[in-house]
Parts: sequence; structure tokens; C-alpha cells
Amino acid sequence: MDLNNLVLLGVIKTDSLYTINNKCDGGYPVLRFYKNEFYFYAPQEGSNYLIESIEETKNNEYKITTKGYYLIANQKPIQEKRVWRLIKENELLWNFENDKLNVKYQFADTISLIKRKILFYNQPCIECWDDEICDDLKSKENLNIRHL
Repeated sequence: MDLNNLVLLGVIKTDSLYTINNKCDGGYPVLRFYKNEFYFYAPQEGSNYLIESIEETKNNEYKITTKGYYLIANQKPIQEKRVWRLIKENELLWNFENDKLNVKYQFADTISLIKRKILFYNQPCIECWDDEICDDLKSKENLNIRHL
């Protein structure tokens, strides 16, 4: 399987449903693959990792070796070798992990969201911030929409 252009969104299980929980204070995990790198965003922090190799170790299980990462486009990469595992658990779910960093996330692909196999929940601003901040954010969103 070619991982290029694969976009995965972090999910949580609520009762018997999987949901993307768009938290007002940090969003949700995202994993996006490109030809020679992938972008991994764990809420409030994201990095682009340079792919050295991708090896399919078992059916639908991938060992991804990276040689470095950068935080901002055109920034000189920080050289650091890491090994990640990406496992397609079933038609809906993927697991992504790195034992050294103690990172383990569950994802669903964007096609599952489009086909409504998973739910999407926007956490209300007021659950994270006070009225003044939420009103300010809302006015900025409205201003941006008018300029589109």
C-alpha cells in the first residue's frame, strides 16, 4: 500500500462509536503522509518527519524509519533517527506508535469521516476559555470568513 497522501485523524472511542474530538484548546491528532515525509500533530505540537524508509513488515503493518524532523518549513532538520509503527487494524482504524517516545495514537482515515463512519465533535469554546476570549475568537472567525 502506498502511504503517500494518506491523511489520518485521531479518534477516541465513546460507547460503541469512534469520534474525532476537536478540542477547543488544541484540536485533535493528525497524521499526514507525503512522498518523503510525514506530518504528525499531537495537540499543541506538530513536526514534519523525514522518511528514510518504509517497510511493510506484515500485512497492513508498516515500519517507518525517519532520519530527522523539523518544526517550520525550510528549517534545517534536526538529525535524529526514529522508528515508528503504523498498523491498519481494520477497515476503520489505524494505530500509530513510537515506543521510544511513548507515543500511541488511534486514527481513522478521512474517507471514513466523509462516509460518516465516524463522528466529528467540535468542543464549545466556552468549555476551555472565558466569554471574553470566545467572543474575540468568534469575531476574528467572522472577519476571516468575510474576506474569503
